[in-house]
Amino acid sequence: MGLTFMEAVATWSDAMEKRDTSKLEEILCDEDFSWDSLNSGGSTNLEDTLAWIMSTDITIGDFKTLRDYDDVLTGMHSVTEPGRDETVVLCVLHLSSNRDKVVTWTILRAPVYKGE
Repeated sequence: MGLTFMEAVATWSDAMEKRDTSKLEEILCDEDFSWDSLNSGGSTNLEDTLAWIMSTDITIGDFKTLRDYDDVLTGMHSVTEPGRDETVVLCVLHLSSNRDKVVTWTILRAPVYKGE
């Protein structure tokens, strides 16, 4: 059994909260990791992703697995950012062949629907 969405997103969240990326670095692919945003169309490499995690004021929570496949994990989480309304993020994680490393972490961020 390999990595699950809940394990990956909890590790990411802990790194943001504790300002310590050591455990996160263990699950992100060293050579060709990318963190991709469908909103901006941008892509960030491992080094820049870790730097962002160490500096952000954003917190994430309310983790939910949508589906863990053999080589793809899908899930969502809330985002709280100072001075902004809460948002929700859909995540798609592509795994290495042995399922222990995230090669690509793709996100789509959207406002939370409040039924108005």
